[in-house]
Amino acid sequence: MRFYAHFSFANYVVLDVFKYVVIIKNKYIGSVLAAIKVVFILMLMFIITPSRGLSQIDPDSLKADSVRPIEGDTLLATIDSLSQVERDSTLAADAARDSPISDLIDYSARDSIDNDVITKKVYLYGDAVVTYGSITLKAERIVYDFESYTVHAEGVQDSLGNWTGLPQFVDGPSEFDARAMDYNFKTKQGYITLVETEIIEGNLTGKEVKTVEGGNVIYIRNGEYCPCADPNAKTRFKIGKIKVIKDDKIVTGPGYLAFYGVPTPLVFPFGFFPNSEKRQAGIVIPSYGNGQRQGYFLNDGGFYTPLGENADTKILGDIFSRGSWGLQNISRYTQKYRYDGNLNLQYNVLKQGDQELFTYQEARNFFVNWTHRQDMKARPNSNFSADINAGSSQNFQNNLNATQNDFLTNTFRSNIRYQRSFYDSPWNLALNAGHDQNSQTQNYNFTLPELAATRARTFPLDGLFNDNPKQAFYEKIGVTYSGNFRNTLQATESQLRLNNLDSLRNQFQNGVRHSASASTSLKVKAFSINPSFNYSERWHFETYGRSFDEDLLGYVRDTLQGFDRNGDWNFSTNVTTKVYGMFSFRGKKLQAIRHTMTPTVGYSYRPDFDRNIYGFFGPEGALGSYSPYEGTLFGGPPSGRSGAINFSLVNNLEAKIASRRDTVNKFVKVPLIENIQVNGSYNMAADSLKLSNIALSGRTQITKYANINFRAAFNPYTFEAREGSRSPILVDEYNFNRNGQLASFENGNIALNAAGLGSSMFKGQKGIPTTPVEGLIPEESEMAETTADLDVKKPFFSDFTVPWSLNFGYVVDIRRGRETIMLDERLSIVDSIAITQTLMMNGNIEFFGRIRVNFNTGYDFVNKEISTTTFVVSVDLNCWELNARIVPFGLRQSYNLSLNIKSTLLKDLKFERNRNLGPDDNFFL
Repeated sequence: MRFYAHFSFANYVVLDVFKYVVIIKNKYIGSVLAAIKVVFILMLMFIITPSRGLSQIDPDSLKADSVRPIEGDTLLATIDSLSQVERDSTLAADAARDSPISDLIDYSARDSIDNDVITKKVYLYGDAVVTYGSITLKAERIVYDFESYTVHAEGVQDSLGNWTGLPQFVDGPSEFDARAMDYNFKTKQGYITLVETEIIEGNLTGKEVKTVEGGNVIYIRNGEYCPCADPNAKTRFKIGKIKVIKDDKIVTGPGYLAFYGVPTPLVFPFGFFPNSEKRQAGIVIPSYGNGQRQGYFLNDGGFYTPLGENADTKILGDIFSRGSWGLQNISRYTQKYRYDGNLNLQYNVLKQGDQELFTYQEARNFFVNWTHRQDMKARPNSNFSADINAGSSQNFQNNLNATQNDFLTNTFRSNIRYQRSFYDSPWNLALNAGHDQNSQTQNYNFTLPELAATRARTFPLDGLFNDNPKQAFYEKIGVTYSGNFRNTLQATESQLRLNNLDSLRNQFQNGVRHSASASTSLKVKAFSINPSFNYSERWHFETYGRSFDEDLLGYVRDTLQGFDRNGDWNFSTNVTTKVYGMFSFRGKKLQAIRHTMTPTVGYSYRPDFDRNIYGFFGPEGALGSYSPYEGTLFGGPPSGRSGAINFSLVNNLEAKIASRRDTVNKFVKVPLIENIQVNGSYNMAADSLKLSNIALSGRTQITKYANINFRAAFNPYTFEAREGSRSPILVDEYNFNRNGQLASFENGNIALNAAGLGSSMFKGQKGIPTTPVEGLIPEESEMAETTADLDVKKPFFSDFTVPWSLNFGYVVDIRRGRETIMLDERLSIVDSIAITQTLMMNGNIEFFGRIRVNFNTGYDFVNKEISTTTFVVSVDLNCWELNARIVPFGLRQSYNLSLNIKSTLLKDLKFERNRNLGPDDNFFL
């Protein structure tokens, strides 16, 4: 219903204006007119009220009958509202233009609406709603004063004393729940009693609340702040005075923390909190602890600031009581639908020992992490990406803040790549630059840069000589090409200095490699034939020769500058087919077993491309040879002629059994052995040892959650003991001829992997997301996410299920060793078998839906010790969360405890304890 001035109210205003005009001229006439006005109003009330021209329901009817027929009232209200709008449309428009409020006011109620002309008020009963612009007010009872433009809303109590229909005030994004509320539409100020409203990550309540500036500023007296979404939470901040500025900040006076209504010693004189969804600059509060080697410390303290709308940065610092310190800068950036990335720079100074003693050590380390990703939609035909992980080799070994994953990583790699493709073209260009480093050997390998050009497989003879839709065999010949230019540098960490650039420049190696191939596929009845021809060429810009050194009286390697090239080619073809065998059964459960064999026989040929230079280069002028390409980037062509026959046999075994679940398909296929493969080769061009080792490998699925992989190598030749050599010599005599065995076992391994084991295997149990066996459990920065999915609205012991998950891998590696010894005055061969066993395991378990334990561990059966083990315990305490990270063994033996409020507004309100454990440390201190 639109709230315009009623007919009686319009006359009331006209008479009122007329009265004051007359009073100015004659005060006696004004008194007479005032008396006439009162009589007129009384007559008008008795005349209009019975016809329901002023209200939808007679006010007196509430006293006589509180429950009236709904259909009759609704019909009457509808008729009155239509006739009233037609009768007062002109006056209502004039009143709206003269009103100090800019928008129209809508109101409605479920039970009744009472217009009181005398007091100029409207009474709304039962689910009353008043709407003014972006403001919506709902309550069980609402009284609107259309003279002062104020509204009063309140709830009601039932017979048990429970409040219902409490006022709900909504002004755009601002929402309030209160016991009672007064609001002025003209001044946009309100006074609220026992208000409750939601702010960022929490609820704010107050006994007395005043809103000004259209609800943008709120003043609260005797307020309480609950830092989580659960209205039944027992964590409360009692604050005397609060000022809330919408989308800006919250300023408070003195307050204290109460838990279950009991005050705690945590008292603060004032508070200042951000109240905006936007990012804001601020101080990052550090964590503290004590380490055995570095003493007391403050970690990860600093400053955070956004850099516009698309980037931010955080500068953090560490300081230790024994002189060590560190700096870190973490920056992020993003451009929607274009790119995103992050940059992490670290610099640490680690000091150990006393400067006055010889035990003093000082190490300076740095590390750079840069990740950049381009959205594929930004440029579909080109892409730029970067993944940089470079720095000092000992950075994560000496950095006390290093994560467990970085500490255990020995090799770090970097790559910057730009790739470009062309529309309607098979060509593709890629430019790469990167490096890899080993933290144990401190060796670095740089690629600066690498340019690759590749051509996708094309069929140049397709349709060239044949107009028949059916392709001829030569039309199926596909051609590919790839060219690669590379410039590399190998150096140690000690060589990477600015004053050593000249020496490093001379250590660069570069070259170009071209590779081309032509291949096709032919089908001859049940056989598939796949011939291919491959050519490779290498370009060198420096090679190596031999020069005579008069001081050493011998030949030494000499670098020769200039262009040189070499190439080689080979031809190969394979023939493959499939052979099926079926074994049928008459049983009701097992119907058949099918055996599939895939034999492959191939032949490859490569001529001899020996480019060695022969001469008297050996010791004391002995005859020798050398390759000018030995030690170059791409090397030289392979030497020796090869004409090998390759063979392999792949076996698959599956059963067809009756299905217990699928009623449509009565039988299902179950793999028994997924893949067992035997392969080897026979080189007819070799002068001896023509048969290669025989390799046996396979895999199969044991259950839905576990699989097994195995591999073994067998040698068909025999060994002999020779004087002067501790290791036996392999001779050109088959083992079967000497020992009666087809081949001797050399090495092999068996790996059993199981993933997804857990409560989800059992009916009616819910599982926990699992992580792969080789993965590590979350680091400290990820522990907050561990409890993010837990339900905070449940009672603590509401969920008595215990979901769990377990992944494990068991690897057995077997190697055979041979040694020549003197036994009974003659040389004999002694065999030995070395077996290593490793168990890796990780998983998690959850209690009551609130306590989660993650673990990662393993066991080395050879060394008989537990491998690196980590436990993470996360406890959801509703508004609070408790995280504990424990490394009980190894060099990283330590623990970390953290108790903090979940709300990011109060994330610095936390208790932390960090300790690097040593042999003299008490674990729980």
